[in-house]
Amino acid sequence: MKKLLPFAFLIFFFYSCIESSEDFSSQTLEGSWLRKFENTYEALDIIYSFDRNGTYENFIIRTGSQEELENGIVGYYKGNYSISEGTILFSDRRYFYPEVYENPPSVPEDLIEQTSFPMVIQSAEISFEENEMVMVLIYGCNDMIPQADFMSICTEPEPKRYDKILE
Repeated sequence: MKKLLPFAFLIFFFYSCIESSEDFSSQTLEGSWLRKFENTYEALDIIYSFDRNGTYENFIIRTGSQEELENGIVGYYKGNYSISEGTILFSDRRYFYPEVYENPPSVPEDLIEQTSFPMVIQSAEISFEENEMVMVLIYGCNDMIPQADFMSICTEPEPKRYDKILE
């Protein structure tokens, strides 16, 4: 029995040093992630930056335009995040926007904070691909302003892929 005690201690020590999946995901998530998006009149870079302390920033930056719109930050979120069972929750969210959408600023300090309606907690399924160099988010429906009891402004969820920005 005494011979088994050191062996049991080693097994306990080994498993206690393994990081939980939440810690692993938070560590994997840390840093900046980029998704390029284009619509009929502009090109956007959507960047998430996650800190280990549970805060994030989300920049929406116009990088090109068909309609002579100036480049700059057209949207900015910041708040807290947490990860649980393959889901990321964005909470304490704050949203900022440019005073003039056609001529947005290049720094978030020059944006205006939206205070007209409360920002709800947003969630997304999160996973990683390609040796943790691609983050995949699938947002759920977030009806902030329901149109009617029978109508939703949500679209079918689709994966949004973000490439890790190596510094």
